[in-house]
Amino acid sequence: MGIRKKIVLAIATSLLLTIIGLFLVVSFEMRNAFKDYFSQSSKAQLERMESFTHSFFDNAMSNLALLASSPALRDNLSDLTSYAHMTEDYKPIGDSLPPGEYELYRELSRIVEAIPSYALVYVGNNAGCFTQAPDDVLSPGYNPPQRGWYKDANKAGPTLVTEAYLYDNGDLVCTV
Repeated sequence: MGIRKKIVLAIATSLLLTIIGLFLVVSFEMRNAFKDYFSQSSKAQLERMESFTHSFFDNAMSNLALLASSPALRDNLSDLTSYAHMTEDYKPIGDSLPPGEYELYRELSRIVEAIPSYALVYVGNNAGCFTQAPDDVLSPGYNPPQRGWYKDANKAGPTLVTEAYLYDNGDLVCTV
C-alpha cells in the first residue's frame, strides 16, 4: 500500500472516529437533556396533580361538614334502612324510600348533581343502616360497619380520607 493510500486511510479513519465520537457525545448529552426535561416536567405534573387532589379532598371535607350539619341528616339518621340481610344484589330506589330517608336521599342527590366527580354520596349509622345517591346496586349482605374503610374511619376520628381501594365492581375508590 502506498504512502498516499495510508495518508488517505489515516485521514478517513480520523474523520470517522471524530464523527462517531461527536455522535456519541451529542447522543449522551441529548439523552441527559431529555431525561432532565422529563424529570422536571413529570415533577411539575405531579405537583399539579397533588394540588388538585388536595383541593378536591379539601372540598369533599367541606361538603361533608355541611352535610353533617344538615337538618335532614340529623332528623333522619336513625331511620335509615339496613341491607345487610339481603341475599342477592339489590338496588334501592330513592323514590321508594320512607319519607324521612327519602328527604335525605334528595339532599344527597343534589350533592351528586352539583358535583359530578362524586360517583356516590351516602350516609349511614353505626348499625349499618344507610342511604345513598344515586341509586346503585348493592352486593348481598352489604354492611358498611364490616368494611375496612368504615372501621378505619371510626378509629381515625371526625374525618378521614381512606387509601384508594378497589370496590366490588373493580372501580378505584377513595372514601371521605
